[in-house]
Amino acid sequence: MDHKILYTQSNILYGSSADNIQEYLTRVLEKISPRYTHVFGEEKPIGIDEAREIHRRAFLNPSGKQVFVLKKSDRMTPEAAQSMLKILEEPPAASIFFLIAQSLVLLPTIISRSSVLYIRGEGEDEESEEVYSFFAETTKKLKEDLDSYIQKHGVASRDLVRRL
Repeated sequence: MDHKILYTQSNILYGSSADNIQEYLTRVLEKISPRYTHVFGEEKPIGIDEAREIHRRAFLNPSGKQVFVLKKSDRMTPEAAQSMLKILEEPPAASIFFLIAQSLVLLPTIISRSSVLYIRGEGEDEESEEVYSFFAETTKKLKEDLDSYIQKHGVASRDLVRRL
């Protein structure tokens, strides 16, 4: 796997190879060297109780960086997804989130608030990665345009979504 180590405060790592995603995540964690790493969703998809616990821990103001790894994030409950969206809209400065998924079946607003990286599986060609990169960059551009519109017109994002 020849990916550069890239991350922001909110990240989605997805693809068909759980091993490749885990390898990439391990490399990122080595680079970040967080004081705390919290992993959710290993046993079962994340529900509202886990989302509340993530929220609680994210806003504890720890000394040092903390990383939240949300496995099976494409299978979290709708209530948990809504709760996570609130955290990802304005994440605490010391918190970094990695949502791990097999596909991008997530709330579009979560995708727009995150850096999206497709991790290729064995035997996948670069062309499939380029297609996914195109969609990730398009999503990022849409987010930037939406943020610009909101800032220019002073509209709350939830009001804008209602208008759409």
